[in-house]
Amino acid sequence: MKKTEFKVLVWDLPLRLFHWSLVICVLGVYFTGIQGGLRLESHRQFGLLIMGLLVFRFIWGFVGGHYARFQQFWPTPKRLTAWYQLPASRRDGLGHTPLAGMAILLMLFMLLVQSLTGLFTYNDEIDLHGPLALLLSEHRRNALSVFHTQFAYAALLVVIVHLVAIVFYQLIGKHQLIIPMITGRKTTSVKQSIESKQPVALTALLIAIGIPLILFIILNNESVLAWLFNT
Repeated sequence: MKKTEFKVLVWDLPLRLFHWSLVICVLGVYFTGIQGGLRLESHRQFGLLIMGLLVFRFIWGFVGGHYARFQQFWPTPKRLTAWYQLPASRRDGLGHTPLAGMAILLMLFMLLVQSLTGLFTYNDEIDLHGPLALLLSEHRRNALSVFHTQFAYAALLVVIVHLVAIVFYQLIGKHQLIIPMITGRKTTSVKQSIESKQPVALTALLIAIGIPLILFIILNNESVLAWLFNT
C-alpha cells in the first residue's frame, strides 16, 4: 500500500526571509570587498545589514518556529552519535541534522566575527572607517583591519564547503534542502506543521533592523561620533 504523504510547514517565513537576505548580503559583502576602493562603502553597508540579520537569527533561535530553535539542532555528542548510527535513508529529518547544525553555527559565528571586527576597521587610502574604529588606537585598528581581511578567506572557505554539501545531499543523497527553504514545506509521512509566529517575528525583525539603523546613524553623523568619543 502506498504511504500517505503530507506537505508540512517546516521553515516559517521569517526564517526563509533571513536565509535568502543573508545569501544576498554575503554575496554583496564578498564582491564589494574584493573590488575595494569606493566599493568599500557598499561593503560596509552590507556588513551592517549582516549584523542586523545575525541579531534577528539569534533572537529567532530562541523564540522562532520549532525547527529554527537552537535547542532543536544543537550538535551535542549524543545527538551526533545517534544521528550517525541511523541508516542513511533515515538521516534526512524535518529540521536540521546535528551535522548541519554544526555547519550553521560555525557560519553564524564566523559571520559574527567578521561583522564585529568590521566595526573597528580603518582604510587610510579612502578615509573610510567602521563606526567604532576611532575608539581604538591606530595600532589596534590596523591589526583588526588585517585580521578582518585575512579571516574573510576562512569564512569564504566554510561557505563554499557548505554549498558543496548542499549540492551533494540534494543531488546524490536526494534530500529536500533547497525547495523547502523557498516554500517552507517538506514532504513527509507525518502530518506535523510548525506553528505560525508572526507577531513575535515582527518584534524580532524590528530589533534586527534597529541595530544596523543605529550604526548607520552613528557612522554618517560626525557630531554623534564626537559626542560618543568625548563622553
